[in-house]
Amino acid sequence: MRWALLLLAATPVLPARANSATDAGDGLTGFVTYGNGELRGRVTDDAHPVAGATVHVVCKGVAEVTMTTDRNGKYRADLACGHEANAFVFVRGTYRIEGLVTTEVDNVIESHEAIPPRSMPKPTTPVDRVLDYSDSAMDADKWTRAWLLLDVDERGRVDRIKLLNAPGFDLDALAIKAGFEVEFEPARDAAGNAVKAAVLWTFEWPAYWFMRKTAGTMYRLPEIATEVGCTPTRANAGYYRDCTPPDLAHLADRAWIDRP
Repeated sequence: MRWALLLLAATPVLPARANSATDAGDGLTGFVTYGNGELRGRVTDDAHPVAGATVHVVCKGVAEVTMTTDRNGKYRADLACGHEANAFVFVRGTYRIEGLVTTEVDNVIESHEAIPPRSMPKPTTPVDRVLDYSDSAMDADKWTRAWLLLDVDERGRVDRIKLLNAPGFDLDALAIKAGFEVEFEPARDAAGNAVKAAVLWTFEWPAYWFMRKTAGTMYRLPEIATEVGCTPTRANAGYYRDCTPPDLAHLADRAWIDRP
């Protein structure tokens, strides 16, 4: 059975505020499968069905499709991404999502099943790291972040990257370089074997002078950053956090960047 598995998991930098767009509850799980055929699956939480969960389907060049699970946690969709395309299927939250695609190829009915790994990749690289600032970032003195999709191999090494949200301020190349330096304990299947997976990762740059005035170091995100709101207020002393979520609607359209 030919099957490529993709598992997404948000790695929060800090236990963020409840109203933050990047809080710990904004996890993602999912898979990639064939782009044509009938998709059926189930969303569960600790083996219990999750009713009302929104399942997203993203294909290259095709508008995002969403559906809601029924009371038994089941969902269904007809995929029409193209015979040579893939479909990215995911659900927000720390849930478990499984899927089965049935498609007809040369008058033969094929079924392709997605079973999530038993355990996700675990980062061995610090998740609160703040990268260097460019001259543009220092001059702008604005909060920004990068969202990346990291393709992690069986050794826990990042092989490829998709830059989903560019940070700007001449920081894009720095974010990509640092993404390849992130290391993990690999994902493992039910038999305990290391398997490939993908991880949604973020790098965050607080406003430069906010860090200079409030942080003991320029290279770690301070706890006080979680107290900064996502909109300008007087209490923020002129600063506000970049709470932009990852651009998942264009996930399939973003090009992979290979390890140099």
